[in-house]
Amino acid sequence: MKQTQSLINDYNDVKVPTARRMDLFFASGMRPIWMLEEKWANLMFSFGDVKTALEVFIKLELWEDVIVCYNVLNLKHKAVEIIEQEISKKPTVKLWCLLGDATGDVSHYEVAWKLSNEKSSRVQKHWGLYYFAKKNYVEAIPHLKLSVELNNIQEDVWFRLGYAALQIEDWKLAAMAYKRYCSLEQFAFEAWNNLAKAYIKLGDKTTAWKFLQDAIASCYDCWQVWDNLMIVSIDLGHFSEVIRCYHRILDLKSNHLDVQVLQILTNAIVNNINDANGNPASRLLQNSLELFGRITSNILNNPDIWRMYAELVVLKKTDIDEERAAQYLQKAYRFITSNPWSHSEAATLKVLDLCCDLAQAYLRCTTDIAVIKKRKMLGSAKLSLLGVVKKVKEQEWSNMNIIEQLIKVEEYLATITNELEQIKPA
Repeated sequence: MKQTQSLINDYNDVKVPTARRMDLFFASGMRPIWMLEEKWANLMFSFGDVKTALEVFIKLELWEDVIVCYNVLNLKHKAVEIIEQEISKKPTVKLWCLLGDATGDVSHYEVAWKLSNEKSSRVQKHWGLYYFAKKNYVEAIPHLKLSVELNNIQEDVWFRLGYAALQIEDWKLAAMAYKRYCSLEQFAFEAWNNLAKAYIKLGDKTTAWKFLQDAIASCYDCWQVWDNLMIVSIDLGHFSEVIRCYHRILDLKSNHLDVQVLQILTNAIVNNINDANGNPASRLLQNSLELFGRITSNILNNPDIWRMYAELVVLKKTDIDEERAAQYLQKAYRFITSNPWSHSEAATLKVLDLCCDLAQAYLRCTTDIAVIKKRKMLGSAKLSLLGVVKKVKEQEWSNMNIIEQLIKVEEYLATITNELEQIKPA
């Protein structure tokens, strides 16, 4: 924009002698000044300075651009005056379309359509966008479809056709429209996401997954595309891809928490479920531990994350990792009980389940350790369980699931108490 402005200023500069300016005039390929001014006005319009652009368009008598500016400035009555003035000189398809836009009268689109001998994609585009703006997608779709049939290289029309199809849940049409749009414009993450959504709604998650793979090649720095790819990957059992996606999302936005995806991934590794390619998920144990390490370095206070981390760490089956699992579960306990929980059935069940896991972890990791350390760890477990048992009993729950879990926690509490009695100092 500055370069264009500079050229216009230089053209109007009277200080430089004409003879000198003519030396390289023909070699420079200088365009007519009105072409430069038109280009500058278009740049101003694109930057939002519509009023400045309007002044230049009026000066150059570029009436179609003037009409667009008036419409943007919501001065439709002035736009109508200019359009009618130009139509009286020479009626064109574009002018009748602009008149329809300015007045909101669809009969003008009908005139334009007849004037074009029913061959103008522009008419159908304007007609469809009129209904689209009013969110009348059922009426908009036939016009938008006809427009792209007449001219299939219209990115904006394909996009709006896809969106309109999504709104009326015509998934097949939406998939077709967004597929075509993405072939023309590869860097719009929203279109890729909507394309995948359409195929998911059609029950074809495999195709949706393939398109999202294409999407990340074009939108590598868009975390929303990676998030959608991760969700479809977990549904299809591409567990290694889930880990890759989660890492990339963390690269892009540092903090990201999707407990549901992480839970499915954890269950797959713990239960050694085969992935989409028939490979056992347990092979991804180290990769998943690296991912959880990265997540917990930024998100410290989520009990679900620490509990899943513990489930994975314990699979390494070393004394050190057994102790780490107990530490992680202790963190989960601390965070889950830091908020009010005893009045909620769901929260109470969750706390009781965690207490069972915590007790098991402490009993497991204190089998062959020094007595002083064992006494300290089991003492910590005992205090945790006592506090929960007391709060649960205060509520006098009648829910059988809670009662059964409470009995289990009390059994673990008795076992830990007996262990402490056996190593009590004389």
